[in-house]
Amino acid sequence: MGKYRVIIRAFTLRRDVGIALILARVLEAQGCDVVVASSRNFVDYLTKWKPHAVVINTNSQIEAVRRHAPDTALICLHGEGAQDLNTSYVKHICTQPGLYEKLDRVLVWGRLAREWFDELLPGVDHDRKVRVCGNPRLDFIRFNPALRDGTARREGIGVTGRFHQLNYYDGRPTIFALIVREENLSAVVKQCEQFSLVVRAVRYLSENTDKRLSLRPHPLEAPENYRYLRKYAAPSIDIDESLDFIDWAARQKVIMMPLSTSFLEAYLLDIPRVNISRLTPSPGRADELLSAMSPVVANVPNSYEELIEMLDSDLPGPPKTPEIDKHLDEVHDWNYGGSAVLRCAEAIIEAIQERSYPTGPRWPRALLDLEDEIRFRRILRRQPLHPNFNFKTGYHKVPEHYQTIVGNILASENARANEEHNVDE
Repeated sequence: MGKYRVIIRAFTLRRDVGIALILARVLEAQGCDVVVASSRNFVDYLTKWKPHAVVINTNSQIEAVRRHAPDTALICLHGEGAQDLNTSYVKHICTQPGLYEKLDRVLVWGRLAREWFDELLPGVDHDRKVRVCGNPRLDFIRFNPALRDGTARREGIGVTGRFHQLNYYDGRPTIFALIVREENLSAVVKQCEQFSLVVRAVRYLSENTDKRLSLRPHPLEAPENYRYLRKYAAPSIDIDESLDFIDWAARQKVIMMPLSTSFLEAYLLDIPRVNISRLTPSPGRADELLSAMSPVVANVPNSYEELIEMLDSDLPGPPKTPEIDKHLDEVHDWNYGGSAVLRCAEAIIEAIQERSYPTGPRWPRALLDLEDEIRFRRILRRQPLHPNFNFKTGYHKVPEHYQTIVGNILASENARANEEHNVDE
């Protein structure tokens, strides 16, 4: 038997690809041949390469995988594992007839999600299929010491973007959001207000200080369109297009935003955050935004002058909060202390070993890689923004520190194995 063939479908470039690459390298260290696929090439590799396992991070692919590859081990490692019950992928899996049965493994982040399976599908033994693995994204912090000890920190002011319905990754206009769903109107209006606030704050800082600013677009945004911000408001602002948020965040002295759901990374990295919601002229809106971030944001300026004073000072990191520590433990399994990626890799290999191997002729991977190279170049001519969402090996730059993270994860596994061996002796 040769290497196990594994496909990881990385749905969103700047949310999913980073962790998919780390998981791929850990699996490769354990003897697997791994393809990190995108929406562009997923079905081709699935049907022609005949993988032993497929890892997906959206429920929408469950039926497609089972239709095209009934013999493969199907593993769900969701890209958003910290949702509440009513909006969670867990509820969808448990309430759609037959969906749960089609999966070989569901790799949940924390114990809370595991408990939901017992609640929604009582009387079923979930112990083999549903595994608590932790939030693999947090391995970027745990296994990169330079981030946690602050040596990567610079003097930049990070600005987070969350304006994907104004700035679609593929260039669609904002009217698309209102055409496909009338209920999007309130979200579009809110994003307009927040974006206007960010522009005013960035312009003010650019005109009145010499601070270095770095803007991190949302994964569903087109970074290219921020050239207008650079041209008309802040010529020196850097637009970050790197693969993962955590590496960018760790390089900032302070992170400034009107609203963001990425507070856990700053909390663990001890990076100060400044909430600029009170700078908006819209009464009421600031309180709504502030309430969402109040557990983790202690720095809320009431004027642009106060904003500069804060950024000039030595701000404290986010205050330690029992509610957040509890959330990290129950939802992300942070207190486990080991590698979430490694636990995912072990569960994937175990699922493969429980299934019959796919049979029949298959395409060599090299031929499929060549076919995808040609397809990618053709799409790029028609759709220049295609790479904003869809990963391509050799086109997107993989950060060098990923190998450090992989090495530390594998070293932790060796240390664990040695410890178990010594106990057995």
